[in-house]
Amino acid sequence: MITPHVLCLTEHHLQTDELKMINITHYVLGAQYCHHYYRQGGVSIFVSRDIQFHPIDLEFFNKEKDLEICALNIDLYKTNCTIICIYRSPTGDYNYFLKQLEAILNNLYIKSTKLILCGDFNVNHLESNSRKTA
Repeated sequence: MITPHVLCLTEHHLQTDELKMINITHYVLGAQYCHHYYRQGGVSIFVSRDIQFHPIDLEFFNKEKDLEICALNIDLYKTNCTIICIYRSPTGDYNYFLKQLEAILNNLYIKSTKLILCGDFNVNHLESNSRKTA
């Protein structure tokens, strides 16, 4: 059976102490962001136990509903990777989201490192709207 090296979860709806109690066989919690005021949302990255990782502190950029983000660096098969997990609520400020995401990507970009960006941006690409091209 082939298992993924990394699991990125959005909208886990857990507080920090609850998330730390989650036990996914063969994985450890590598990075996370949990809501402080609202009940839903949150992001987390679980990493296979046999992979070394280094969390990246992005707490400054987090703003509930507008941008919820966590990230970490891993070395996988002699390749440096930065994995970023993002959630934006459908009611979140889309302009704030884009501006902060651009700042984060500019800050984290290193030519020799692969960037993997995943998550739920809540932009419907099947409908015509200006957010797809912003």
